[in-house]
Parts: sequence; C-alpha cells; structure tokens
Amino acid sequence: MPESTPETPAQDAARDAPEMPPQPVTGGEATAGVRPPPGFQEKKTERPWFEAVKLAALNQWQRTEALRGAARRAVSGMHACAAVRVLDGVLHWTRVLYPPDCWDTFVSRMPTVGHFSLGAAQLLTFFFFLLAGLKSGRSVLIGQGVLWATLLLVLQFAAHKLECVTTDWVRNTPSRLSSAVLPDCLTYFFVLVGLATGGGGAVVAWQVGQWNVIFVGLGGLLLGKAAAFLALHPVLLNVTTGDALRPSEEALGLVQFAGKVMVRLAPVAYGLGSLCGTLGLLLGTLGLIVMEPAAVGSGLRLPGFGPLCWVTLCTAWPLASYLVFAFAQLLVDFLRPTVGGNASKGHGARRNVADSISSQSIS
Repeated sequence: MPESTPETPAQDAARDAPEMPPQPVTGGEATAGVRPPPGFQEKKTERPWFEAVKLAALNQWQRTEALRGAARRAVSGMHACAAVRVLDGVLHWTRVLYPPDCWDTFVSRMPTVGHFSLGAAQLLTFFFFLLAGLKSGRSVLIGQGVLWATLLLVLQFAAHKLECVTTDWVRNTPSRLSSAVLPDCLTYFFVLVGLATGGGGAVVAWQVGQWNVIFVGLGGLLLGKAAAFLALHPVLLNVTTGDALRPSEEALGLVQFAGKVMVRLAPVAYGLGSLCGTLGLLLGTLGLIVMEPAAVGSGLRLPGFGPLCWVTLCTAWPLASYLVFAFAQLLVDFLRPTVGGNASKGHGARRNVADSISSQSIS
C-alpha cells in the first residue's frame, strides 16, 4: 500500500473550516475568454430606462415652455413697438409736412379775421337782444344787448393792444424741459380734446335742436388742433428739450410751457374762435326771427346765447392769457432762487460727503 503523506497545518485548517455558499460570478469573470453571440448587447445598469424617459420628457417640456414664453414676449413686444413706431412716424411726418414756419403765416391773418368778425358780432349782439326784447316784451333785454356789445368792443381793444406784448414775452422768456416726451404726448392729447369738443357740439346740437351750437364745437376743434401744433413744435414756444433737469426745475418748465401755450393760442382764439362764434350767433339770430313771440325765452333759452358766450370767451382770451402768463412767470421767478438754492445745497452736501470719505481713506 502506498504510504500516506502527513497533512500540513494549512490543510488541517481548510478541512475544519465551515463550508461557504457559492459566490455569484460576475459577467466579466463568467465571460472571460468567451465571445458573445452576434447581436448581443450588454444591459446598462447606470440608470433605469424609465428614469431616462422621464428626464427626457421633462427637458423637452421645459424647452417647449421656454420657447412658448419667448414667442409670447416677442409678439407682445412687437405689437407695442409697432404701435409706438406708428405714433412716432405720424409725429415725424406731420413735422416734415407742416414745419414751424406755417404757424407765422397762419397767425398773421388772424387779427384781421378777428377784427371783422367782432365788428359783425357787436352789431348782431345788439340786434339779437333788441329782437328778443321786442318779441318777449321785456325791455331789459335791450339794455343787456347794449352792455354786451360794449363789452365786446372793450375786449377787442384790449386784444389789439396786448397782441405785440405777449408775443415779445414768449420771445424773451426761454424755458427748458428734460425731454420731448411730454410735448409729444400733449400733441395727441390736444387732438383728442379738439375732436371731443367738435363731436360734443354736434351731439348737443342734435339733441337740443339748436344747430348754431355746431359752430361752438367747430371753434373748439380748431383751437385743439392749434394747441397740438404748438406742442408738436416746442420751438414756437421758445422751449428747449433734452436738458438734464431735476423734478423741481421740470415743474417750473411745465408752468411756463402751459402759460406760453395759452399766450400763443390767443391770436387763433381771437380770429377763428370769434369767426365761428359769429356764424353761430348769426344762425341763432335767424332762428329768433322766425320764432313765435310766445316761445321766446331769456338767457340760456335764447337760441343764440351759446355762440354769444363763445364769442365773448374768445375775445377775452388775449387779456386772460396776458394775466395768466404774467402771474405764472412771477411764480416761476419767485421759486427759481429756492430751487437753485436747494440744488447748490445738494451739490455742496455731496461734495462734503465726498471730501470726508476721501479724508478718512487717506488717514
């Protein structure tokens, strides 16, 4: 019999150790040296397939929402910019088509138109009240006619004397605004006011049945267009734009701007406004002639009372603008040193703060 070799201590330990369950073999060890069949792809275990699909869907949704929001912003901005560009284009086209020189040519004829219109308005006023007094049997209306015609004559005299004075005031009183945004906005505002006045006069004439009120609306329409032309060309008001101003200085410029618009509108109100009112008064007088004596009222119930008030307002406009601009300029001159003093104090305070900071940094 062959002799048995004695076991070593390592073999004794291996024999006495408990049996371990078999360990799984990894793919790399199992396939070591084994070629996979054709078309075989090893399964990736980095991310499950449903997580990959969910992440891809989330990314696509975020991309779609971003593109949709950008498209909405672009469309809304395109509409807003298009509207602004259209309005700016209308202003530019109007400035080119009607330069500031057109104003002097237009206004130079207004005093003559106003003088002839007011001469006719004074005669019509006296005849209007005389006819109303005779038809209604109230002699007090005749005295009112005399006083009203005299008032128109006095206002005409004042308007004629103050015409050159107010023009020189505007020429010798320069003012500033920070930008041309406000005059551009006021241009459209005055246009809308003129259209509303003209349309309102037509509606009132239709409802009341006194067609002479249409001429009052027509006068308001013309005044609105004239004010829009002045706002369109600030150079006519001796106003410069584009300066860096503080809010207090801008407020002073706005006060001067309003006063200058009122002063420059005085010839238009005196000419075209008086003409429209005189035509309305003539139409009202013709209506009073054919009216029955029993239907003749007094005051506001007279058919031509509205145009007569409009003629009086337009005749008094030069005197009223003279007083308004004088006191407005007095207010501006009174407040300008205060505004300038605050400005210098502000600059001094900022300079002192800067000096203290620099001294602290040096020390």
